[in-house]
Order: sequence, then structure tokens, then C-alpha cells
Amino acid sequence: MNKCLNILISSVFMLGAAHAHANNLIDSNAELLTPIINKAQKAGSVRVIVKLTMPDSKGLNVPDAFNNQINQVQNNLGVAAVTSIPAFNLAVYEVTPIQLDNLITSGYVVKIQEDIPLPPTLNESIKHIGADAIHTAQYTGQGQAIAILDTGVESWHHFYSDRLVEEACFSTTSASNFSTSLCPNGNDEQFGSGAAADCSATGINVCDHGTHVAGIAAGRNGSTRGVAPNADIVAVQVFSRFGREYEQCRGRACILSYASDQLAALEWILNNAQTRNIAAINMSIGGGHHTQACNNDMRADAVETLRARGILTVISSGNSGFSDGVGAPGCISSAITVGSTRDNSDNISGYSNSSALVDILAPGQSILSSTIRGRYIIKSGTSMAAPHVTGAIAVLKSINPNLTPNQIENTLESNSKEVTDNRNNLPFPRLDVFAASAAIKSAITLATPTALSTQVKSRNTVTLTWQPVQGAEEYFISSRYNQQSWSGFNESSTSSSYTTHNLASGNYQFKVRACRLGKCSNISNASDNIYITPPTPNTPNAPIAKVTGNKVTATWSPVNNANNYLVAIKYNDNTWTDFRYSTTRTSFSWSNLPAGARSYKIKACYDQTCSNESSSSNTVIVAPSTPSAPSATVSDNSTITVNWPAVHFANNYLISIKYNNNSWTTFRFSSNTNSITWHNLPAGARTYRVKACYDDHCSAASSTSNSTFISLATPSTPVAALSGNTITVDWPDVEGADSYVVAIKYNTNNWTDFKYSTSSSSISWSNLNSGTRKYRIKACLEGICYNASSSSNSISN
Repeated sequence: MNKCLNILISSVFMLGAAHAHANNLIDSNAELLTPIINKAQKAGSVRVIVKLTMPDSKGLNVPDAFNNQINQVQNNLGVAAVTSIPAFNLAVYEVTPIQLDNLITSGYVVKIQEDIPLPPTLNESIKHIGADAIHTAQYTGQGQAIAILDTGVESWHHFYSDRLVEEACFSTTSASNFSTSLCPNGNDEQFGSGAAADCSATGINVCDHGTHVAGIAAGRNGSTRGVAPNADIVAVQVFSRFGREYEQCRGRACILSYASDQLAALEWILNNAQTRNIAAINMSIGGGHHTQACNNDMRADAVETLRARGILTVISSGNSGFSDGVGAPGCISSAITVGSTRDNSDNISGYSNSSALVDILAPGQSILSSTIRGRYIIKSGTSMAAPHVTGAIAVLKSINPNLTPNQIENTLESNSKEVTDNRNNLPFPRLDVFAASAAIKSAITLATPTALSTQVKSRNTVTLTWQPVQGAEEYFISSRYNQQSWSGFNESSTSSSYTTHNLASGNYQFKVRACRLGKCSNISNASDNIYITPPTPNTPNAPIAKVTGNKVTATWSPVNNANNYLVAIKYNDNTWTDFRYSTTRTSFSWSNLPAGARSYKIKACYDQTCSNESSSSNTVIVAPSTPSAPSATVSDNSTITVNWPAVHFANNYLISIKYNNNSWTTFRFSSNTNSITWHNLPAGARTYRVKACYDDHCSAASSTSNSTFISLATPSTPVAALSGNTITVDWPDVEGADSYVVAIKYNTNNWTDFKYSTSSSSISWSNLNSGTRKYRIKACLEGICYNASSSSNSISN
């Protein structure tokens, strides 16, 4: 069994070997490649930094092999590098869209990113975990030290050089394992200044790993800061150089860390903890696939011993993308094992090992921190996530040095944002330094929002702005209207502005409070009063009027910005009324209206501010109600009077007559009262119907009146005369009669019906049988016959 456990650095450089298939590059970097491709297509070219694959060096040193690779790219693709960075396998190109596509699909490229000039900064991840807010509260890890067990650090880097208080190196030379010590003195151990120097002189391009990790945990350069920017740094170099003959180096020299060197370093820290006040140890180291806790690992006892002495060990979970396990030594239960999330979101990084062995998450993707030669670089990996937690421990210890490791871990994990890993549905706490710090010291709060300013936009829209508050994830807004009571903090914004729409006219004020994970600042001062001027609505379209019986409804289309409407009426030939009828709807109805003609106009209003008046509606007519059935009476046998109840608002009436069996006349008879009389009427049956009218606008016809009769005079007693065998009956004419009917009594028989008809006042019968006869007469008009006369004289033949 080899002496070392062949531990691999957990870092960004986890992409494929030389000439990996182009789809791997596209699949793993689609989110980064898409904006670069879009920019090239839009601008015609783009400047990019390219990490090239490194084939077998074939005896060449690293720079020569890298230059050979650049030459191959130029010869095969026709793309020349602007400049190269051999130590990191990087080259800079300015390419057209076609050249960019050729690079992406060539197989020479591991990674591409746009070459954007940026100032040195960790602000994105620092803000995301609330560290900027806790720095504002002056808690920055002062008085505490952080131990970085890694590839060494660039001691003079201005990101932390004045706080590099101790250095050590534990690195093994072993001929059987092809390893060589990386301690600057060539020995397996070294202590003091320069002992933990980075191994970049070896030409192995991951030797800046420790420098990057140290900057994340405790860097500081002006406004650019790590998590604990005032903490001291204890740097311990624990890696050795392995020749390319070593199996895990895969054909070229690499650096790995023996478990024995890690143990020696942990022992040295244990012996120096009290002197340097070490709060936590960072080990961004890991390898293997462990689904269960590995507490039988030699390093577990050391981690537990350090924890018992008040020092927590923070270890990265590893970058193999496992969803059911982590690397070693992250599988040690007493360590704090850290997985990675994307910097500005809470999506778990696809490369981050994940299982119930992970204790907490922190930003680990695209993190900018210090690198060798005094520069800064972006790296990704759980290696970058772990020092965020290590720095957070130093911050908590600077707030309360008496916190135990259990208290610290519980505080970090319980005051965090929960994030679920969709690969295994496990929930994890995501580090939030501010929330954890505020939990142990109630006086720590977010700054109160200041400089509230309001501006009216689009008349009834107000935008409120304020100075951003460091560490705030959300702001809550309270308002009041016309000096009434303040509302609750029910509205929210994730930026330092808030816009509210569709406001009624009047005065408004606002207050703001800043919050992060349920912990909020004091409430700001109220903003200045701002007044919403009522908008003038557009002029409405002409309304449409509709009449139903004695009810009229006017409707119109809604008008933008109107919250009420006014209505004016024109009645008959009168002048228009004022706009005195008010409604908040787009219709208005009037019931039980008097008869007459009406038309309408509308004004649209916002509160008291109104538009011009609309055009006039159509004219509608309200007719009087239908009269009740009239009553007819006869007097003097030639006069008929018809009466009916008066109808409200009627000023005239029209009458129709049905005479005998004739059809109804038109409504041609008129009366301005509720009565009409006819004199000297001819005999006959009559019924009547009435309409109530307002001028020319009339109701429906009433029901039919009772029937009335004007009778003909009863004929005088007829006279019968015999001449030979002919009997003639005569009688005086009856005025108005148009015919007569005659009945006969023969001998002792009964009277016949009045079946004999004549149009004159005389009738004769000849060739009669002998006997005695009498006669009676009825006068008739239009087929209706009236009273019978007295019996005539008897006459015999």
C-alpha cells in the first residue's frame, strides 16, 4: 500500500483531458458560452481567454508543451493568440464568430471565458452570504487566525501579506512513490517565513490553489474583502510533487497530499493553536467516494481532538458530482463538510459532491480571489466554498471568543437559507454570515435605509428610491395616504426602489425597512409628501339611451383613468340640466319617469377633475301608462258618454269605437279630458278603447269598455186590411230603421217568429188560407231588431 492517500485538490480545474470531445465543453459551459457567442455575433468579434488542453509533453517542459499546443491551434485553425499565459495553460484570442465556433468545436479547448477587465473583487459571493453587512458592523475576524492547509501561499501578495503570521511546510520525498518535497529547503518539514511558499516554481499550474483559498477566507485590499478580512493567516503547505510516472498523475507531474503530511500539519496546529488563537482550519482537499462517515480515517482523531480544543476543521465535499457521497477527509463526522452553490444564485453546483454527510453549502462557483504573481483569478469548486465557512467561523469568534465549536456550527446551520439538492432531494443550509452573527449578538442589525426619494411617473404612478443597504436581500415598504394611518410593511422589493401604480389623487408618504432572512433593520424616516394630481380623463363617447316602459337606462363606454361619471338630461324642449347625476359605473337608470322625450350627455371624471361633455345620446320617448278599461253609459237613448281614470302625465287621449259587428275604427276621436260624449247617435251596439298620450306619444290601447246600445223606436200598431184574398199590413216608418220584421198569429196558433222581412213600412200576403190573423212589427237597423209593436187588428178571410 502506498504511503499517501493520493488526495486531489478540490478546485475549478476539473474539466476533461487533452482534446476532450467538444460537446463536453459546450454542455458544461453553455451558460458561460452563450453570452460570449451572442456578443461575437453582435459586435463582429470578441476577446476571450481560452484554457487549452495539454497533450502528452513528449519530453517538453510545460511552457514549451503549451507553446507547441498554441502553434497547433494556429496551424490547424488559423487563429493566432494575442498573448499567452503558459503557467495556467491560458491564451488570449480576439476572434470573429466563425473563429470562436472553430475554437469551441476544435477539441483543443477546455474552457472559454470573455476577457472582461474587472477590478479585484470578492463582492459577489461576499454580498450573497451577508459578509459585507457584518463588515459594516465592524466584525471582521479581528483577533482570530485561520489555518490554511493547502498548496502554500504567495507570502507577499498584497491581499493578505501583512496578516500572514505563521508558515510551515510538511511535504514528503519518497523515491518509491516518485514524490519530492515541495518545502523550499528541500526537507520534509520547514517552519518560519517562506516555509509555506506556493509551488509555482515547479511549473504545476494548480500551485496557486492555496493563495486563492486564503484570499477567500481572509483577503483584504481596499474595498475588496474576503469573509474575515482582519483575521490572521497561518499558512501550511501539505502537498508534494509527484512525477509523471505516478499512476494518479496520469502521465504528467502533479501535486498530491499525503495523509501523513496532513496529520503532521494538524499536530503542529494543535501545538500552536493557543499562540496564534486559531479559530478554524481550512482543508480544501479531497478524494474518493464515501457514502458513509469515515471516522476510522487516521485524520478523524486529529479533527476530533482539535474540535475538543475549540478549533473547527472545515473540509470541501469534493468535485466529482456524486449525489450519494463525499470525498475524504470530508467524510469525517466531526469536521464541517462544505458543498458548493453558484455565486449569485442558490443552485447547487453540478460538480459538488452531495449526501447527508454535507453539513453546509457556500458559494463556490466563479469566485474571484488572489492568485500568484500578485494577481487575481476566477476559480470554481468546493475548494472555493469551504473558505467562506472558515472565514465565517473567524467572524463569529471575533464577536464572541467564548463560543464552543458546537455553538458555532449550530449557529451557522440554523441561521441560513435552506437549499434543496434536486439530485437527491436533500435540504441543506446555505451559509449566511450576517444572519448567524445577528443570532449571537442582537445589536447586530442591518443599516436603516436612508435618502428616501419619491418621483411621480405617469401621473398616478410613484417610484420610491433609497440608498442600498449592505447585506439586505429584501426591503419592505409601508405607506400612508392623506396623513391617515400607516399601512403594514406589506409591499416588498428586492432592489432599492419600489413602484406603485393606479394611485388615487392625494398625498402619499413611505417608510422602508431592510431585511435579510427575517432579520430587519430599524424603520427609515418617512419620505417627503408627494401629491398625485388627478388626471383629466378623455371625453366619453356619446351614450346610448334605451327605454323600457317608464324606465330609461343610459350606457356608455368606460374611460381610462375615470373613477366616476356625471350625467346631464334634456327633457322635451327644456334646456339641459346641470351635470348633477353621478355614478361610478358606466350606466345610469331612472324609473317611474313622467312621459316625454329625453336625451343625455356624459362627463368622465377622476375625483373632481372631469372631461369635456360627450355628444348627445339618441332621444328616447317615455309614453303615458295604458289607461284602465273605459266605462260607457247611455242617456236619452241617443247620447253615450265614455269615462276612464285619468292617466298620470297624459295631456290627451285617443278613442276607438266598435259599432255593431263592424271593425274597430282607428283612434281618431280625441279628448283632452278623461271623458267624451256623443249625442243623437243612431241605434246600435257600441264598445270603446282608449289610449293615453303625451303630445304625439301614446300608450298602448286599454281593454275594451262595456257594450252600450241605442234602440230604434217601437213601431206604431200596424193596421191590417183585406182586399179579395190579399191581406196588406201597414205601419208608420220608424226613423233610422233600414228594415222591418213581422210576426203573425193565425187563428189560435202561437205567434210565429219575426221571420217575415221587408225594407218598407208595408207587407202583403195573397192566396191565403181562410182564417183569422193578427200582426206585430219590429224595426231593424243593420240586422239588429228592436222592440215589437202592439198587435194589429184581427182580420179574417
